[in-house]
Amino acid sequence: MLNKIKNFRALKMRNSSLRVFMGVAMLSLMFIGYSYNPAFAEVSSAQAHYKLDESTGTAAQESMSGGSRNGTITGAQWTTGVIGSGLSFNGSDNSFVKIPDLLGKPNSISISAWVNLNTRDMDGAEIISIGDYVGIRMDALRGGIGVRGFYYAGPTAKWRQTSTGKNYAGEGWHHVVYVMDDVNDKQSVYVDGQKLASTKHIESISYTGLGTQTYIGKHGNPKSNGFNNYNFNGFIDDVRIFTQALNDTDIMELFNATRSAPEWAGVKYSPFKLEEPTTVINPVLMANDVTDMAPKGARFVADPFLFYEDDLWYMFFEVLNNNTNQGDIAYATSSDGLNWEYKKIVLNESFHLSYPYVFKYDGSYYMIPETYQTNEIRLYKAESFPEKWVKVATLVSGKKLVDSSIFRYDNAWWMFTTDQETASNCYLYYSDKLYDSADPLKEWNYHSVIVQNNKRIARPGGRAFVFHNDGQEHIARIQQEYDVNNNIYGRRVLGFKGTISGSSYAESQIDADPNTSPVDAILKESGSGWNSYGMHQFDPWWTGNHWLSAADGRIVTGYNLFSIGIYVAPHPSSPQSVIDKPIENLVIDNGQQVDFLGTGTDQDGNYPLKYLWKFGSGSEIPDSTLEDPGVVTFDNPGTYQVTLTVTDAQGIYDPTPATRTITVKSTSPEITQEQYPWILKYVDSQELSGKGSDGKVRYAPASYAFDGDPNTIWHTEYFKNKPNVPHEIQVDLGAVYAIDTFIYVPRQDGGVNGRIKKYEFYISMDGVNWENPVVTGFFADDKTEKEIGFKAKTGRYIRLKALSETNSLPFTSVAEIKLKGSLSSAAPLPLVK
Repeated sequence: MLNKIKNFRALKMRNSSLRVFMGVAMLSLMFIGYSYNPAFAEVSSAQAHYKLDESTGTAAQESMSGGSRNGTITGAQWTTGVIGSGLSFNGSDNSFVKIPDLLGKPNSISISAWVNLNTRDMDGAEIISIGDYVGIRMDALRGGIGVRGFYYAGPTAKWRQTSTGKNYAGEGWHHVVYVMDDVNDKQSVYVDGQKLASTKHIESISYTGLGTQTYIGKHGNPKSNGFNNYNFNGFIDDVRIFTQALNDTDIMELFNATRSAPEWAGVKYSPFKLEEPTTVINPVLMANDVTDMAPKGARFVADPFLFYEDDLWYMFFEVLNNNTNQGDIAYATSSDGLNWEYKKIVLNESFHLSYPYVFKYDGSYYMIPETYQTNEIRLYKAESFPEKWVKVATLVSGKKLVDSSIFRYDNAWWMFTTDQETASNCYLYYSDKLYDSADPLKEWNYHSVIVQNNKRIARPGGRAFVFHNDGQEHIARIQQEYDVNNNIYGRRVLGFKGTISGSSYAESQIDADPNTSPVDAILKESGSGWNSYGMHQFDPWWTGNHWLSAADGRIVTGYNLFSIGIYVAPHPSSPQSVIDKPIENLVIDNGQQVDFLGTGTDQDGNYPLKYLWKFGSGSEIPDSTLEDPGVVTFDNPGTYQVTLTVTDAQGIYDPTPATRTITVKSTSPEITQEQYPWILKYVDSQELSGKGSDGKVRYAPASYAFDGDPNTIWHTEYFKNKPNVPHEIQVDLGAVYAIDTFIYVPRQDGGVNGRIKKYEFYISMDGVNWENPVVTGFFADDKTEKEIGFKAKTGRYIRLKALSETNSLPFTSVAEIKLKGSLSSAAPLPLVK
């Protein structure tokens, strides 16, 4: 099936010429610009394909029948589709495409389409109906929520159906597939490659007694009393019918092969009213997370762009390389969009790179990074996503342009960009094609200068996209505000909503929170921490439930000048979750019980609600779906984040779940040094000889981290050098212990430099093989003792690794490291001297 999907992707390419020769056993395809591959020929299950790429006229051409199954367009208008053009339907009785037959009357059938529904219909918005015998509709106000596939069952003369239970109106483009598998007596519905509904039925499809034609955007049986119901109000693109039941792999490949991303033209919910997530602490990526820039490492990470596919989040961003003093492009991944793992550098040129604007079109992945030092705007394509990129075209040449932001609007490509020399002018370019593979040097057309001699609002600061606002389609131009009064680069992130009409462009500022005044920036400086001095870039991504956004913030100067954080903008109908008991975070002893009570509310009354309690990784407590789980026993030492997530009857869930932190203290005694003194094994940095401006010598060796005196500290080098995090200390305990707790005591002298934020703690038998950390997490930004419990592990050596500092500085400081546990029954090893 993979070859079939690749073949259909090629069929969709607007610049490919093809001839279709149909035989009894096979369909062969010839492409200009592509080598003929016999393996691409096996597409016999494809019965019809309406690409809807004509852009003009009243014919919806069917690409596989030589014109005999072309549809006639009535009342629908050409518009921008997922790939090329598509059709806009107005939801009335006279807006549809009529096709003159029933497309082969197959017993097993698969129907797919890209859809973007504006509003729900009373009985469901019909996407395609084959004579009312088989079809797919969505988002009924009655009779079945969500995407619903149906067929007319043989002798019983009844319609059998299955539906997803979640509505999609107002949420932009989705790929929907209905599969009727007559062989296995099963029907299924897929949305965006995922199977969301499936039921079994023994009857076959009957093609007798109803309609004789196929309709797109309308009910399929003119004789039915419901013919004037089921009207589609929205956009449809790329409709396909297969004479077999596609499987899960086929459908995911079809989704990925035809997908363009991101595409949010139909999303009506604001991405601009942002909240910090409740389950992670920003920033989520810093310079010290970069692992492949030896020997000097990275100075900062910035310019994040998100991408989501196959249940995995990707983030592409600039890394400023301390070795070369230029930017390279790296990526990280996440399973939930909140917790990120750095991967590697994926694009490293002989010139500076930044602003890796990644997107997908017609099944291929592209990147437009900032390449102003080449005097070009370059387009890169992934040979192997996400790690191998090659230049395929020059979009603009002869100019030093930065932060180029591409988008599709009115069935054309557009791009904002700014001059590097002054950063005071924002230009608009356009093209009918992304690029011409036969002429990769063919450049885009200049449209206009949309900001002139205004450094404050000229430079783009994130992904440009099309969205709905006040019932109209607008372009969102995201830009970083330059503080001209104080000469601060990357001070705030602003948004502008724009429209293009002929040779003119007009825009007005977006108010991130219309309920307050004055007009709000999307993001601004916080005054403390990683984004104390400014916010620099913003990249939102619609998840189908809420907006997830990556942003970078900055400090005044120095190491970790820029770091990357995550924000969310909940659905306006999102339910709310509250943990009533316990009323605050708790510290308890191992084996104690906690009473949990919760409440869920939904402002739109979409009841009943569903509840999901999670009691923290490692707690070994099963999840609960009760509103009030009641008394729960914690039997493992550790620090656990308990969350309550509420989902309403429409399938919308709260992306900022209620949380409580339960710290379970070990009842084991503290490990002392009376019998076996501790010895420093290794430290990467310690301040031994620094003299301050006051003439006093600061002596802060690593041994002070376990000297029993909380008034002394270990501090990494501060005066002569300031090596960057991560920092680590390794200690030989002198004997083997079963350890279940470590305690971090921050400095108690009134200073804050070096307070550890993100940490890892290891235990080893030999001090060489450390394996995975026994625990990792984040410390609160205060001077109280931090007691971290975990499942007991036996070892003689400990290792504390500080991955970041609370104020994004390069230092680490520790007043004391303490441990809890018991002496192992194994004989102590001899002391190492």
